Amino acid sequence: MRRAAGGLALLSFVALFACGLDVVGTGPALDGGPTPTPTPEDAGATLPEPGVPDAAGGGDATIDPPVSECGDVLTSENDCGACGHSCGGRGCTGGLCNREPVAALTEPRAIAVGSDVFIANPGVVQRFSLAGVRGSDMPSSSSNGSALTLTASRLVVGTNDTLAYYSLGGGSGDSATTERIRDVVASSTQLFYSRDPGEVRRNNHNLTSASTISTANSDPFGLALDDNNLYWVDRTARTIVKAPLGGGGGPAAIVNGQDGLHSIATDATSLYWTTATEIRRSDKNGGGATTLVTERRRPRSLVHDQGFLYWIDGDSGRLERAPTTGGTPLVLAQDAALPANVSARLVAVTATHVYWASPSDGRVSRLPK
Repeated sequence: MRRAAGGLALLSFVALFACGLDVVGTGPALDGGPTPTPTPEDAGATLPEPGVPDAAGGGDATIDPPVSECGDVLTSENDCGACGHSCGGRGCTGGLCNREPVAALTEPRAIAVGSDVFIANPGVVQRFSLAGVRGSDMPSSSSNGSALTLTASRLVVGTNDTLAYYSLGGGSGDSATTERIRDVVASSTQLFYSRDPGEVRRNNHNLTSASTISTANSDPFGLALDDNNLYWVDRTARTIVKAPLGGGGGPAAIVNGQDGLHSIATDATSLYWTTATEIRRSDKNGGGATTLVTERRRPRSLVHDQGFLYWIDGDSGRLERAPTTGGTPLVLAQDAALPANVSARLVAVTATHVYWASPSDGRVSRLPK
């Protein structure tokens, strides 16, 4: 019997060893032998907590804390319309953050936002605080504006027959007679504008030094500007055009075959534009053109801000947003469909909010970004 017990113990030891288990210091000796003395490490050892490496870097791999569950995207303040989309305290109803009204007008045609909100409405350009408190209207000569932009101290208004500026501190400003303005953008010293009949021009802020950048355009519309170049869409030619600000070459089409062009935006590395059904992107020479968003219906008034693109989907009237890398758009607001011909400047973004105008509803609203 003694020999049988010893054989059994030996087999057990071999089995434990084969399984990779450490039997030193874990109990009485096998086969009646002396009990091993625990080492100091064995005596004081504790199992590491799950997810916490031991001091030597071993133990379990770190386990990330569980991801919090997404709230109800139809009603959640912090997950409105999509997980992680916060309404900034405005509340969420039906998957849309509750908008903050800025103005109720007849037919807002264009907006520009700086320290105040300026809205081109038939017969007048109206001024509101960022929170929607109405201020003094701009001079009557600014009526029928269809394009707006801001410089450091002036509001610039393009109408059917003039390009005009008005001091933000008050005053009548000055104007220059020109054909119908489609869009206008400003650098620190220059104004750039597209107009009928098929021209892109520049002028200084005082409107005393107009010159033509390009006459070889059949239908220039939305403009975008960086430190070195002016970009625009030519709707009839179906092209994206680039012109250097400092000379060194004339305007050149850098992207071709784009149907339904309307507005264009830029950041440090890329161009973004709207077609009849898509939001697209390329580098600043037109290379690597790719589609970011599909299945839109007349996207209009594209703007870029901090890694996101904002626009209004014309047929549905939805204000939408998507990352500059592409992806499924997030619907931010729902309004009536846009009219057939609208400004490239119906959406504006500040450090904290997105503002937009709905010509069909007569509303100007804002939401936290």
